[in-house]
Amino acid sequence: MNITGRWAEASRFAAGSHIAVFSHDPDIAAIGRLLGFEFRDTILVLHPGPRTSFIFLFRAPVAGSVAEQVLQTGTGGLHIGASRIGGLRWPTNLVLVHSQTCGTVCASECPAVTLDRQSGERPAGGAITTSNQGPAAGSYHGGGSGASAWSGYGDAGGASRFYPSFKDVEELASWVARLIGADCAPHSTIVTSQQVHDIPT
Repeated sequence: MNITGRWAEASRFAAGSHIAVFSHDPDIAAIGRLLGFEFRDTILVLHPGPRTSFIFLFRAPVAGSVAEQVLQTGTGGLHIGASRIGGLRWPTNLVLVHSQTCGTVCASECPAVTLDRQSGERPAGGAITTSNQGPAAGSYHGGGSGASAWSGYGDAGGASRFYPSFKDVEELASWVARLIGADCAPHSTIVTSQQVHDIPT
């Protein structure tokens, strides 16, 4: 069965499996829902130029709760721990792809340079009340037993550091694969816009 067939029939996916569709076409979100998938989220990709594209995240319907599905098959949830920014920050809905001419210093057309120019120097946030498990498990609303103050990430710089950045689209695809668990959930996969439009109607 080819990758287009797997996309076209949600019933052939293990419950909770994810599909990430790389596309310039905003209609992909509607197509995925019509094919029986849950539309989870959209990631905006900033390329040099400037150009933009999208990554649409879909999930085959879960059987029961997400927690039950994860325990039963390992599918259903996103792999946040494997895709944090710098190993700490929560993955975002905006990602950056560097220019091919970026090196130790980024090229002027790089989206990271554009974003930093717009934002200027930005200190890290802090003074957030969290549980003893650290910022990943914390609450911006504080309180509760075992709560403690967290002083922040302790960094500073342009706003681009808040977003994942990749040297090329292939590296971005590897990050998305980790996010949807394609490396450990064989039914989760990545497809392109063209593969979606090749589906027979």
